[in-house]
Amino acid sequence: MNDQFTAQQLVEDFLVNSPCANVSNFQVSGFTFPNGNKSYGVFQSNGSGFPFEEGVIITNGRAVSAVGPNTSLLSEGPASWGGDPDLEAAIGETNTINATVLEFDFIPLTNKISFEYLFASEQYLSNPTSGQCNFSDGFAFLLREAGASSFTNLALVPGTNIPVKVTTVRGSGTICPPANQAFFDAFNGSNHPTNYNGQTKILKAEAQVTPGVTYQMKLVIADQGNQLYDSAIFFGAGSFKVEIDLGEDRLFATNNPLCSNESLTLDASSSGGTTFAWFRNGVLIPSATQATYTATQEGTYEVKTTIGGCEITGKIVIETENPPVVGPQTLSNCGANNSSIFNLNQAISNWNQGQNYYITFHTNPADAQAQQNAIANVANYPSGNATLFANISTNSGCAVVTALQLVVNQSSVTIPTILVCDNDAIKDGFTTMNLTNVVTPSILANFTSSHTVAYYTSFENAVLNQQVLPNLFTNTSTPTQTIFARVSLLSACEGILPVTIQVNALTGTAFQPESITFCPLQPLLLQAPAIANTTYLWNNGNTTPTLLVSQAGTYEVTVTTSSGCSNTKTFTVDAIPAPQIQDIVVQSFQGNQNSIEVVFTGSGSYEFSINGSTFQSSPLFTNVPMGIYLVTLRDENNCYVLQQRITVLDYMRYFTPNGDGTKDIWNIPFLRPRDEVRIYDRYGKLLHQFFGNATGWNGTFQGNALPATDYWFHLLLEDGTEIKGNFSLLR
Repeated sequence: MNDQFTAQQLVEDFLVNSPCANVSNFQVSGFTFPNGNKSYGVFQSNGSGFPFEEGVIITNGRAVSAVGPNTSLLSEGPASWGGDPDLEAAIGETNTINATVLEFDFIPLTNKISFEYLFASEQYLSNPTSGQCNFSDGFAFLLREAGASSFTNLALVPGTNIPVKVTTVRGSGTICPPANQAFFDAFNGSNHPTNYNGQTKILKAEAQVTPGVTYQMKLVIADQGNQLYDSAIFFGAGSFKVEIDLGEDRLFATNNPLCSNESLTLDASSSGGTTFAWFRNGVLIPSATQATYTATQEGTYEVKTTIGGCEITGKIVIETENPPVVGPQTLSNCGANNSSIFNLNQAISNWNQGQNYYITFHTNPADAQAQQNAIANVANYPSGNATLFANISTNSGCAVVTALQLVVNQSSVTIPTILVCDNDAIKDGFTTMNLTNVVTPSILANFTSSHTVAYYTSFENAVLNQQVLPNLFTNTSTPTQTIFARVSLLSACEGILPVTIQVNALTGTAFQPESITFCPLQPLLLQAPAIANTTYLWNNGNTTPTLLVSQAGTYEVTVTTSSGCSNTKTFTVDAIPAPQIQDIVVQSFQGNQNSIEVVFTGSGSYEFSINGSTFQSSPLFTNVPMGIYLVTLRDENNCYVLQQRITVLDYMRYFTPNGDGTKDIWNIPFLRPRDEVRIYDRYGKLLHQFFGNATGWNGTFQGNALPATDYWFHLLLEDGTEIKGNFSLLR
């Protein structure tokens, strides 16, 4: 390691080392440590196995500290050593310190420049903590035309616009996530040519340029945030080249290999040369002397030409990939009306067979070849018999186009409407049916016994074989619902059959339960709902549509149609309870307050009358005149009629025995023959005595008319009841 070279020596003697680029305006800035060590210099491999034999190194620490073995942690450089704003702008970082910069101008003779480098860092830790996964020193290779305001960073992950850093190029095996592993070399142990914990593989920075134009190149590296965990950039000696641009390498690592069934035209005409020599894998191709060459094989291709005494070369590495070896296939599915729904993913699975091809489907070969107008609905593609075209490509884009035949299998079988009875407890048109028992026999009658049947609520579900209905199915619409039967032989679907299920339910008000109260003295005729072509079965075994009952109870009749649909009607028959008259309480001799009250037993609704024509709900009659009455009790259905004759007694409050024919005789009407009446004056003298069948008293005693005054009576009824009162004799 030698850190005592000037900027011009670093560029002219080691980095460029070619007469094909006119370099000038050399500058290097970094840090000189107190012992004279610098942060840049020249390295030699000295047989250590390091990938570059020699070259230039720039670091954010001491250049000499880069020499292995890897036995110490490099965190060198003071905090006062500043960073670089151009680097921060290029990689989107801030707070850089410990920056080393190598700059120069150059004028290219042709249209491409490139150089090779390796990035090494102490931040490649083989056993990091999670907090160390997001840290990385920054570096950039900045290029711009002289006088331009902004740089372009060439230090990118190949095939991307991602800056190369510890976080963007890292291998697996630690807790930190790997990234772009194809470009990572290794985590280092202690026995290593450098004193860094890990490094990338040799990477290539390249750019297209305009011949004869002056460019500025700025190579810069810095710590980010603090001076800990140093990093370095190693440039291969002579690797800065002015080249002929033959295009980007076609590599698996950059996901752009050349397809083996394609060719690539390499064009060196932009170099301005007149004679050319082409090489493949270092071997001259004798017949290739023109500015272009068509490559059809993998290999490393080089072209050489001489301009103004300067030999200019161009190089491209081509790796080839075979396109998928696949053939046409046929995808069949069952359907109806010459239509089905295809899951094109089945074809993808068949073609992949453990591969990971990218497959798109198109309706014509031109779109498939151009990979345009791809079918979006791959999982549920509706189609009849058709031919689709599949573009089948590898991850890197090597593709073939092949055909996919779509074949619709459909059956001509028509299934008649399936009649199902709603024999559930609730007759609402919805019932649970066993599809295997109710529907499947009608389907399999048209196929061999080896077929299987599954059911779905929609045609689409049947075609895609998803959301299979359970065997015990309850219809969701009434009176009819169409479901779809998928008929298969082994695993091959042979047809989708629409099946209409009609649920018949005996319903209506005629089947509503009835509660009937009847008179046991009058037998009741029960009438079952009248429906044509039905049979009847009463719970007492009777099979007629009517039933004559004379006892209370629950009577049920099951009505069954010729198709087996049934419903049951329930009659709850209650007998009208029989009443009894316990007593008739008569309040007599009360004048206008006479009353009759019927005392009875019975739980029915009853009405009462004392004249046989006018009835009331109350058993109490008031203001009843004296007389003979026929007390009647009957129920509201006129089932029971109970009658009893009673007499309401009363007496005349006065009489006028003056011979005018009005109230000439005092008596008590409606007496029984053995009822005895005695009449007294105020002194208790017995004046007259008669029985109930006699005329009464005319107001005389021993033939003499008695004076007008009050008199008293004593009534002795034959049942032993005694009633006393007084009345007036008026003259």
